Amino acid sequence: MRALKNVKTISDYFNLKIPVVDKAQCQANNNNKRWKRACPDNWKCNVAKRKRSEGYPYISKRGSMPPKIPKKVDCSKCRFKCSLNFDLVDRETLYRLFWGMNFKRQKDFILKNVKATTPARKSKTAVKPKSQWRKFFLSTK
Repeated sequence: MRALKNVKTISDYFNLKIPVVDKAQCQANNNNKRWKRACPDNWKCNVAKRKRSEGYPYISKRGSMPPKIPKKVDCSKCRFKCSLNFDLVDRETLYRLFWGMNFKRQKDFILKNVKATTPARKSKTAVKPKSQWRKFFLSTK
């Protein structure tokens, strides 16, 4: 698996492989044991949680099946104009990739794409102004 620091463009993010937990891997450690070792990755609640965060359809605790997300987004009023830079397929792939990562890799992804800058002009108000601005960016293909 590639390290996140070597990834430079969105196409590199799309090529990352997300590890999948296998039942045989959990049971391999339990062959000669008296008690089974818990494998929380295969529990129904955790499988549903993982599917929900990745945007796939899942079965809720009440038994209903909510539709998959992401829903259609109206980008006509968006001030960032991401629909001009990224087509729908790239945005969905980026969404699935980000939510398929574990929490630590998500934080690394965000920190990699955020730049902190100082404001050009400082306002003279009674309230202490922010010392830094944070700009989030994604490079196109």
